[in-house]
Amino acid sequence: MIDVQDFTAIYHATFKATSQFIHFRVSNVADGDEILQEVYLDLYRHLVKHDRPENLQAYLITIAKHHLASYYTNQSHQPITLSDDDSILLDQIPDETDLETLVLNTTSSEAIWAYVETFSELDRKLLIARYRFEMPYSAIAKETGLPESTIKSRIANAILRLRDKFK
Repeated sequence: MIDVQDFTAIYHATFKATSQFIHFRVSNVADGDEILQEVYLDLYRHLVKHDRPENLQAYLITIAKHHLASYYTNQSHQPITLSDDDSILLDQIPDETDLETLVLNTTSSEAIWAYVETFSELDRKLLIARYRFEMPYSAIAKETGLPESTIKSRIANAILRLRDKFK
């Protein structure tokens, strides 16, 4: 039988990689959170009755793959794709902006993320990738299948909205 402290340690050690794996394979953040919750519930149920798997992260990814397959079987969600119409902004948006630092350093993270919840699913997903998972734009582009220029412009626009909100 697993105790709460052991499960908590497992959760903290595996959460980031498991969460990242799931969130880039669903069409919205809420669905990803629900699947993530189900994955850890399945893990807990397994650990109550069985020995700990040799490779926990691989076991979690396997569970996640099963839940994702079920998600796409039971729901007709399709990944969001965008055209590259807003690539004009690419030249105006540097990889790291002083604007990001200003907004993030002058506002509490709880207030920022509460406001981010009002953004579109895609914008939330991109901001989570960039600031929760600390992924570079190129990695976000690879995970989402969106052009890097689209990602940069959407994140920049979201940061501008945050700046205007928290001036």
